[in-house]
Amino acid sequence: MCVVVGVLGATMALAFGLLQVAEGRGKAASADGRHANFQFNVRKFTKGTLVRKEGTLLIEIVDRNTVDGVRIHMRELRDLDVDGKVARFEGPGRIRFQTKAGVVEKRGHVFAVVRDNRRPAGPIEP
Repeated sequence: MCVVVGVLGATMALAFGLLQVAEGRGKAASADGRHANFQFNVRKFTKGTLVRKEGTLLIEIVDRNTVDGVRIHMRELRDLDVDGKVARFEGPGRIRFQTKAGVVEKRGHVFAVVRDNRRPAGPIEP
């Protein structure tokens, strides 16, 4: 799936530690015309040996061919790296989708790479 993403990513050097943040929401479309809504909010604070991480990611694919939709949900952040306008993060997650036999839910691992696609001179619109 090719994703067009609006992101606010930041790395801040604080007097007492380093804070990395990535958050965004929007719509994405795949090459085959499927549409998804997404939202994420992840942050990582590092101070010496102390590391605190938190965040979530939700992707919901909704189109006329998907009766019950597909839902990918990462509820726990394991790692985050913000480099300029690109953020990479990952954590355990679940995918839920409808089959002829019923609703299926599987556990797995979610890897996300997001990029801020705002125009530098344009208004702040994810």
